[in-house]
Amino acid sequence: MAITYTFPGDFKVPELRGITFTGGEFCNAQNRWMDGENAVRFAAPIINGKAIVALIAGKPELEALFAERRAAKEAKKQAAAEYAKTPRGQRDALTEAEYNSYNPDAQPGSAARKKYYAGVAARESFDADHPELVADLAAERTAKAKADYNALSDFVKSGS
Repeated sequence: MAITYTFPGDFKVPELRGITFTGGEFCNAQNRWMDGENAVRFAAPIINGKAIVALIAGKPELEALFAERRAAKEAKKQAAAEYAKTPRGQRDALTEAEYNSYNPDAQPGSAARKKYYAGVAARESFDADHPELVADLAAERTAKAKADYNALSDFVKSGS
């Protein structure tokens, strides 16, 4: 989301008074990693060779945008937590763990290979307990493959 902000006419820096800046992104102005985002950095224009960074504090418009963003992030986090409780979310977590533990260079019998096989076994066990989910996923894959094929041009379908 690009942010637009107009500095007030009585702003303490005379060069910025009444100027509207666009293309802003939330950032951390003081580079204190624990503080999180506390400012907006604008892409242009640059005044006196310096990029324009506006602290959020004390600017109601920016504070409102930041509060909206924080609320959206929290809603997304809540939705992800709810999804993780569903069987599909649980399977996604098992599949991701299995995928991330795969190491093509792992030797047979190594700890890395055992971890991968444990992940495969956990996902397969979950799939055995949820055959309806596996059937739904297979049907979705088939439908997507069909839709992808139908989206191809006749030229490509004919093998040219």
